[in-house]
Amino acid sequence: MNSVDQDIVHGLEGVMVCGTRLSHYDGPNGTFVLRGGADIRDVAGRMSFEDVIEHLWPDPDASFSKGSPGVAHRLHECSQLTPAAVDLLARTPVDGDAIDVLKAALAVDALEKSSSRDLSVNGAFELTAGLATAAARLARRRAGQPPVEPRPGLGFAANFLYMSTGAPPDDRQVRCLETYLVVMAEHGLNPSTFSACVTASTGSDLCSAVVAAMGTLKGPAHGGAVGEAWAMVNDAMSGSAEQVVRGRLAANRLLPGFGHREYRVYDPRAKIFRDLCRTENPAYFRTAQEIEAVALPQLAERGVGRTISVNVDFYAGGVLAAAGIAPELFTSCFAMARIVGWCAHALEYVDSGGRLISPTSKWLG
Repeated sequence: MNSVDQDIVHGLEGVMVCGTRLSHYDGPNGTFVLRGGADIRDVAGRMSFEDVIEHLWPDPDASFSKGSPGVAHRLHECSQLTPAAVDLLARTPVDGDAIDVLKAALAVDALEKSSSRDLSVNGAFELTAGLATAAARLARRRAGQPPVEPRPGLGFAANFLYMSTGAPPDDRQVRCLETYLVVMAEHGLNPSTFSACVTASTGSDLCSAVVAAMGTLKGPAHGGAVGEAWAMVNDAMSGSAEQVVRGRLAANRLLPGFGHREYRVYDPRAKIFRDLCRTENPAYFRTAQEIEAVALPQLAERGVGRTISVNVDFYAGGVLAAAGIAPELFTSCFAMARIVGWCAHALEYVDSGGRLISPTSKWLG
């Protein structure tokens, strides 16, 4: 068939561009599993963020084995930023977009780290640890406080909270952030992961792939939706759920936290965050439940052509807030989690001999 006669697949919906062993979601049935069939509901309850990294990333030299401290040790070893990156973070505008600042910091940091400038799992460790340190430094600067260095012996989630606040976090905060990072670490070939794979397919370096993914994640239809959903719930706290929902729909505004390209039922990751909010952020949980009760019938009544339910963004902000994360850093925490999937997919795609990703367009005259 001539390319002129081919149908355009808008948004590439349903188009398969590669195979993967990293994860799989079943949209109609609302399930999501990681490598080997590990159900996300079980993973969130028994794996740490370091465990997920070990589960998804290739091990280049077999220097760690299941249950060993190797991943945590590597992350700590890579947690120091270069002087150039530290200087950049100290000079950027305090009110600048967090993702923009962190993109710049990672790019500058990679200039002096050779692993980040190739396609290797060693670079993945450098980028993942460096992103968390940079995000924590940014949080401290915005709070008008001096930076706090990483602390040996703390896990990844606990160390980020420690570097962000300067105080050892309590178990409740660590549990909330750890669960968030684990659940959000990977989710197939989403827009930001696809960006990382496209960049890697050109033969570029892993840092460039991650920075491209961060730029994609920044969009309000992707990573930015977490903050919008949180804001909507807080609006309802000071008003009413019905007023907020009906007002947005009457103005033809989307309801952040509702609807997903793949899931036609309740997002399984949203259930995990919902149940965590129930105990750790009950005020958010109650208001979010009120919004659900109003929104779902309204969306069904409007007959948008497909079933719309709750997605992972709706309760994510409540979990992050319970961990003590400021709303302006929600998308940064999303990046801190999803960098695991970005690196895993980019490495898997290239290692499997994936071709240059170069789609075509239809000539419209």
